[in-house]
Amino acid sequence: MPVIDQQRISDGFLTLERGIDAGKSPNLLPRNQASFAVNATMRGGYVKTRPAFNNIPLVFTAIEQADAESMQSNFKTGKFQGAYNYHHGRNSYFVCAIGGYLYKIDVKSGVVNDITPKKEDGTADINPPDIPYFFFQQAEQYLVIQDGISLPIIFNGASARRSDLKQNEVPVGTAMAYGNGRLWVAKGREFVAGDIVGGPTNVIRFTENTYIAEGGAFSVPLDTGNITAMKFVSQPDSSLGQGELLVHTLKAVFAVNVPTSRDNWKKVSYPTVRIVAINYGSVSERSCTLVNGDMFYRAPDGIRSYVSSRREWKEYGQVPVSREISNVLNLEQLSSITQLTSSVLFDNRLLTTVTPNTNSNQGIFFQGLAVLDFDLVGGNGQKSPAAWEGLWTGLNFLQLLDAEIEEEERCFSFVLDGNCRIQLWELTKNGKKDNEKTSIECYIETSSYSFENPFELKRLEYGEMWVDQLEGEVDFNIKFKPNQYPAWVDWSEFTECSKTENCDPPAGSCLTFINYKPQYRSRRRLPQPADSCESVNGAPMRNGYEISARIGWTGQARIKGFRLHAYPVIEEPYGDCAEFGACS
Repeated sequence: MPVIDQQRISDGFLTLERGIDAGKSPNLLPRNQASFAVNATMRGGYVKTRPAFNNIPLVFTAIEQADAESMQSNFKTGKFQGAYNYHHGRNSYFVCAIGGYLYKIDVKSGVVNDITPKKEDGTADINPPDIPYFFFQQAEQYLVIQDGISLPIIFNGASARRSDLKQNEVPVGTAMAYGNGRLWVAKGREFVAGDIVGGPTNVIRFTENTYIAEGGAFSVPLDTGNITAMKFVSQPDSSLGQGELLVHTLKAVFAVNVPTSRDNWKKVSYPTVRIVAINYGSVSERSCTLVNGDMFYRAPDGIRSYVSSRREWKEYGQVPVSREISNVLNLEQLSSITQLTSSVLFDNRLLTTVTPNTNSNQGIFFQGLAVLDFDLVGGNGQKSPAAWEGLWTGLNFLQLLDAEIEEEERCFSFVLDGNCRIQLWELTKNGKKDNEKTSIECYIETSSYSFENPFELKRLEYGEMWVDQLEGEVDFNIKFKPNQYPAWVDWSEFTECSKTENCDPPAGSCLTFINYKPQYRSRRRLPQPADSCESVNGAPMRNGYEISARIGWTGQARIKGFRLHAYPVIEEPYGDCAEFGACS
């Protein structure tokens, strides 16, 4: 007959619907929030393996085989300068700039074509191959590509050419935006608007900039810096679903709201350019992502929300919405993320490239994605607030792109492989293994458990965990540490196997198909940790006032519960005198 142990104390977690928070001390976190996580998702409440990444095979085509081989070589080894999802009618392509050349990628077939403009002598009219960043913006059927120096390139879905300034076409610039029927182009602190769509000219013409008083160039204040990004916010109950144009610099965000007809611009009584957020604007146009009526963007101090910044206008301090992942973002240097950070909204998650690495001839790449989930626990009756899911790793990300292909929302990334070759990968919604063959390595770091008494010393005795949705072979590696010790201590390693595939039968026999299902393991016990000693304090490692755990696994699994068991340790009623010496 089981005996109830009156002295044993327990602590742990079931669900983690509040995601992670690495910006606070682990002992301050609630039970339904982890301290940090890598390659994990808490969608649905329980923590499990993130969705997989898959490689997209590319086929390089040209009239001559030598041209195809040269194109492939430049594509894989040139400096990555940017990409854009071109979508018009039935046409949907990725257009990317690598080493000064332009390439069109049909994602459905993987076919790559060179669309670089040609000079009069038939040679490629490339842009400078060493510029790290190109700007892209689609206006109706035209995709405009800028590098801030060369004449803009205009791609119409079939071919590309240079802008004709004699015909008042798109001027040289940097950041661009298209909204309310006009193409906007920025350079330095100034930005201008093109002709309205459906007018006497076309949308890539700039013929109305005759008089500044009647709607020529706009500018931002000198002390806020150059324009880094421009994007229209979404607005309901409007004919186009677009609201104001937000113009970003590193130190501020401005809103531009002008009538559709330029004839009425000189008649407005309100400021056409007004400041709406101070001190922190976007570092990159690629990082500006619309989420319903809000805009998220990477600022110098973290990831920010336009709506949140507006809400805190009259409050003290300005806090980004990324404090929960400050341990990752605080290590980033501004010079390595300016213009290059990218983000997308995919599957109700905001994905943002983080942890940049400059050690590559192909350009700065990012070693992880910061993940903000807007749909951890949702439904008609209840919806949890957005929460950070930590860091997703596994690829060296150059730029994220979202696309709608055959009416399906999909997400892609240009990446660098282990040999520094540029590739195209897809981020799936429910894939099990990276590239369908590599198991995903995951871990979470729990909060620091005090067992409801932070001033009582405890001795960790054993642990328990509940696991389900096991598929294939899953390796577990459990560590712990007392009192927020700076290093993790090995505890237990084990493997669970859940057969999910039919194997080839012996020669001469028939294969019997079996519909395998994911398995579960109820109350998997973790043994007593080893009695190692913490030398500085001269105490056993499994003794502590608070204890946290690091649960690592490789493969497909979901953690449904985790619990630590400990016993109180009787201490001397009076403390001893300290014998610690001075630092040498």
